[in-house]
Amino acid sequence: MYFLSILAVILVSVILSFSVSIQSFIDLTSLLLILLLNFPILISSGLFRDFNNAFHIALGKKKSGSLIEIKRALEAVTLMIRTFLCSGLFLFLTAMIAVLHSMNTPQSLGPAISVSILCFIYGTVLALLLLPVKSILQVRIIEFMPESEDDILLGKEALPKPDISTNKSGTE
Repeated sequence: MYFLSILAVILVSVILSFSVSIQSFIDLTSLLLILLLNFPILISSGLFRDFNNAFHIALGKKKSGSLIEIKRALEAVTLMIRTFLCSGLFLFLTAMIAVLHSMNTPQSLGPAISVSILCFIYGTVLALLLLPVKSILQVRIIEFMPESEDDILLGKEALPKPDISTNKSGTE
């Protein structure tokens, strides 16, 4: 099912690009910059292995062993979604500053602006591709919860009740 969302993003991109060649949407430098900003953040946060586990858990290749493992994977995916969006915006703004400084050549203004917009598009697309993984992990967390309110109440009744009838202060 995850591949269905990838195909949907590709299909929408192709449909929207009928008026423009598909090569206008390809800039490997922008994509490389997005990745170079994000993966060091993921590694320095200590969630790189959890990000890898997120795909194994979400795509069903690995049985989730514990709730903590799923929560850490969810945190890693959430971090990557946020950093993809932030780094796309950061690179877009940085590239726009460079474009505005080179406005003395108006014929290169259009292509330069389109390349700067690609940074934000790449960050957004990568974040969109991670949203289904995030949702699957959230559902897996919900699956760890008790199924009904009766189970919750039974769990609370099984706990020993404190005895408040004894006076511990020694005065009566």
